[in-house]
Amino acid sequence: MNVAFIGLGIMGRPMALNLHKAGYTVFVHGRRAESMAPLGEAGCTACRTPAEAAAKADIVILMVSDTPDVEQVIFDDDGVIHGVRPGSVVVDMSTISPAATRRFAEDLRARGIEMLDAPVSGGDVGAINATLSIMVGGRPDVFERVKPVFAPWAGTSCGWAATAPARWPRPATRSWWR
Repeated sequence: MNVAFIGLGIMGRPMALNLHKAGYTVFVHGRRAESMAPLGEAGCTACRTPAEAAAKADIVILMVSDTPDVEQVIFDDDGVIHGVRPGSVVVDMSTISPAATRRFAEDLRARGIEMLDAPVSGGDVGAINATLSIMVGGRPDVFERVKPVFAPWAGTSCGWAATAPARWPRPATRSWWR
């Protein structure tokens, strides 16, 4: 399975590296070329734009700092929306506005693209050591498709909210990993 990872800061870089170590083909994009260099040296493929990374992936992971950054990464002129294929899944692991998340998910779904809201807890140490807690909101069938991709980060626990689309996203914690 091909995975795009966009956002290579203190959390994103070790998460992308752990995906690669787990055997996934990982396409990375960061705002700064120097943030992509160590991942390229490790075997990931550096991409010039979020659209380029998304075009090569089945699952697109976002780990950026805030709501405006997520919106830019998805919807800008070179954003994910211009590369991602229908049937793909965008997973936002940033901690952003729930109202914005709903709006982004609706816009993506109108184009045949699913979205999961999956903020994490555990900090950079959890990202490095693969012990993050992941709180996931979204459709259960989409969660099941993406669930294996969470394994290289999740340690022993992960959360999931089986919510109706009208109330989505609504993260909750319910252990499924043990």
